[in-house]
Amino acid sequence: MRRASAMTRQPAGPFNRAYSLLVARRFGGCGHGLQVLFPATVKNARSVEVGDGVVIREHAWLNCEARSHVTLSIGSGSYVGRFAHINASESVMIEDEVLIADRVHISDYQHAYADLSRSIVSQGLTDPEPVRVRTGSWIGVGAVIMPGVTVGRGAIVGANAVVTRDVGDFEIVGGVPAVSIGTRDA
Repeated sequence: MRRASAMTRQPAGPFNRAYSLLVARRFGGCGHGLQVLFPATVKNARSVEVGDGVVIREHAWLNCEARSHVTLSIGSGSYVGRFAHINASESVMIEDEVLIADRVHISDYQHAYADLSRSIVSQGLTDPEPVRVRTGSWIGVGAVIMPGVTVGRGAIVGANAVVTRDVGDFEIVGGVPAVSIGTRDA
């Protein structure tokens, strides 16, 4: 018999239950059993939709644009670790049972830098490119998922990897930039 991960089992104290209910009411859509541990931060909560049994750990930051549609979707049974930072200007989709470790950064846009005559800070942001993290994948601690990337079903992104290209189903990637280091064999 397998034991539950200590990372994903969370104490459900009265303060965190109340905080979770407060956040859930603000989301654009919310399943049952959401756990949001204080002081997680959600900007433009109406742009967020979560499934059942989602856990969002303390100090996570969900930074969404105010749009008429959902810009961040987190599927049932998914876990978002401490200090994770997810930017969703247009479309970040995290499917069911995805494990996102601590300090992960996922974004569908970045700072523009092409104009050499101007400082980077004055150039604004790039156009958003959709990001998708497919069912059952694991994003390791400190990893970065860049705009336009799809992480395949059941894939593993190693700790501190910077993912600049799509990751195949059941592929294991690591490094900067991330490269294939194997697959999960059936």
